[in-house]
Amino acid sequence: MKMNTRYIKIVVPVVAILATAGAFAGIPALRERFVTSPVKQETLTTEAFVKKDISKQDKAILKELTDMLHSMDTLTALTITGTVNVNDQADSTSSMSTMFTYTRQGKEGYYRIGDNEVAALNDAYIVVANDVKKIFISPVKSLPNPVKLPATDEVGLLGNEGYTISRKTSDGLTEIALLNNKHISCREYRLSYDSTGRIYQVNMRLSEPSDMVDLQKDKLINVTVTSWSSTTSRKDLIKMDRYVTIKNGVAVPSGLFSGYDVINDL
Repeated sequence: MKMNTRYIKIVVPVVAILATAGAFAGIPALRERFVTSPVKQETLTTEAFVKKDISKQDKAILKELTDMLHSMDTLTALTITGTVNVNDQADSTSSMSTMFTYTRQGKEGYYRIGDNEVAALNDAYIVVANDVKKIFISPVKSLPNPVKLPATDEVGLLGNEGYTISRKTSDGLTEIALLNNKHISCREYRLSYDSTGRIYQVNMRLSEPSDMVDLQKDKLINVTVTSWSSTTSRKDLIKMDRYVTIKNGVAVPSGLFSGYDVINDL
C-alpha cells in the first residue's frame, strides 16, 4: 500500500523550517512550483521577471546570506526547536500555529510539525500521522530539501528576481531582507541571525497560486527559533525501534505508538 500523502499536511511550513535549518529555499525553485500550478495566467506581467543589474553592495549582501546558510551544510549534528505560524489570507482553514523540532545526525534526520513526524533513517523513511494513528514506512530517502545550487549561482539567480535587498544590524542580530511585491511566488524573505550563524527568525510571504496579483491573499509564514545547537542531535528520535519493531518478520508499532496502524511499503 502506497503512502497516502493526504495525511502529510506540512508542505509549506517544511519550506520555512528547512530554510531555518540552513537549506536555503531557492526563489527560482519556488517560482517553478507556483507557475506550473493552475493560475490566472492573464494577470501575470513581465515586470516581475525583468532582469536588471544589481549593485556590488547588493551582490555582497546576497553572498553573505548564501554563504552563511551554506556554512551549515557541513554540520554533522544539528537540533532546532521553535514555532511556526502560517496565516493563509486566502483560506483561513489552512492557517496554523504550532511548534516544531528538527534534528539531524549525519545523513539521518527527523522533524515534527504539529501532529506529523518524519524520520529519515538508514533503514527506512518513516512518517507518523498522530492525528489518525498511522505509521507509514517507505524505502530510504533524504528529508525533503529545496533545490540546492552553488552559492555563486544562487547570488546570480536571486539578483535577477527584481528584489529590493537590504541589510541591517540591531542588538547583535543581522537581518537580511528580500522584497518584491510583484514577484509571482515569494514576495518577501527575511532572515535574522547572529555572528555565530545561529538563526533566530525567518519570515516569508508567498503569493496565492490561483491569484498571484492579489496581495491580500498571500500566505504569511513566520518561523521563530527558540533553541539551536550545531553540535548535538536528538539521537532518541533517529532510531527505528522508537517507531516500530520487527516481530516474526512483521513491523509492529513500538510502545510509544501502541495501537497505531502500520502501512509498510518496504
